[in-house]
Amino acid sequence: MKKYKMYRRWMLNAVKNELVPKLGEQEFERVFLKGEEKKQLEQFYPFGKFQRFRGDVVDILEIQFPQYGYPEFRIGAGTVAKSGYEHQIFGHIAAKDVWVGYLIPYYSFYAIPFTGRWFSVPFYSFRKLNEEDFSAYVIKISAALVNEINEALIHDRRGKHTRKCG
Repeated sequence: MKKYKMYRRWMLNAVKNELVPKLGEQEFERVFLKGEEKKQLEQFYPFGKFQRFRGDVVDILEIQFPQYGYPEFRIGAGTVAKSGYEHQIFGHIAAKDVWVGYLIPYYSFYAIPFTGRWFSVPFYSFRKLNEEDFSAYVIKISAALVNEINEALIHDRRGKHTRKCG
């Protein structure tokens, strides 16, 4: 649907303008997708992934969007040693090549963790959404999300949007 494409663009812009800078303030650096990875994953991870170096570990963070449908997102985050990760199937993976889904354990951040509901602007059938609705929603949740991400990665504490996986 045309409407959902427009909503997706608005959600991407809101995340880019409101959440990504807050991650930058917490020393997360954006790692852009390249080559084959970009072709396969750009729809799901339009911002690539983010890395933050802390002592002898690397914090990895991903903002995932669905390919189709109403625009929503969830965040995955985890920690890997700078020396890399020993995966059960793939063997040794360099820290720079690790994705959150490879890690055991890792954290997922949802609007409602118990049900796995992704972050999305509430849809009102009686009112047309506009770009400001998406921006206001992301502004509203950004500060709390960044704090919860730090609490999970640094102190292994769960907040109201956090689910520990694996």
